[in-house]
Amino acid sequence: MMPIFHPSEIDIHLPCDDSLWTAESVKEWYQMLHTPSPYAVGPRRLSSLSMRRALAALDDPGPSGMRLHFNPFSHMILIHTILRNIFASGFEDIYSDETPRLGGAGGPPGVVATSNGATHLLEAAAATESKNMSNQYALHNWLQMWRTNPDAILLEKAGFMETPIFCAAAPFYWLAHYALQAAREGSLDLAPSPTENEAQDRCKLINSWMERIKAYLRKGVQLPTRIQDLMSAGMELEVDNVPLLSGPLSALLSLH
Repeated sequence: MMPIFHPSEIDIHLPCDDSLWTAESVKEWYQMLHTPSPYAVGPRRLSSLSMRRALAALDDPGPSGMRLHFNPFSHMILIHTILRNIFASGFEDIYSDETPRLGGAGGPPGVVATSNGATHLLEAAAATESKNMSNQYALHNWLQMWRTNPDAILLEKAGFMETPIFCAAAPFYWLAHYALQAAREGSLDLAPSPTENEAQDRCKLINSWMERIKAYLRKGVQLPTRIQDLMSAGMELEVDNVPLLSGPLSALLSLH
């Protein structure tokens, strides 16, 4: 299902940091609010950063001298936004008003016009690569900000099993990493599935990735860089009852 809203249409602020949420009294909350922190101080700490400013920082491809600090809860929201951008790119390519259609503007969506077909294919490929690069920048910036966030560092030291669910952003980072990698290599088609069965198979495939990612994180083992290595994992995940893929699911992801 195509998202209803584009991220640029969402003009909201990210949540404030956990210390303000967990204060046990009004006095403690007030003192915490006015204590300097990586997330500013006073009213600015309470209101946090706007979603648009956060997304602009993630989309910046250049080096940044002063990184913004997002609290772990905000990181969780932002990694879901990156995931949304990755998985929605196939929908946006098909339903874009700029996509040439068979028989002109009244033709069916997703079918490229035959006139100057080679040019249209090159333009579509360039647009797809541009989106992939933008998502890659956002994912890279997200990871750098996570690694330098003091609260995130403490969560990493405590381990995945001790991380509160609303701060457990690591599995979704790895899911975004693998999905973007597979899409760029052409082994994961992000276009809408033509049949319900194909849609269900793709959903099962993505769920299998997530199960493996969580299994690695529970064990405290470094995840492999490539999706093929993740999917071929067997013995090291056996105690977690994570089976190897076989049949139609394995066919969805070509192992190169």
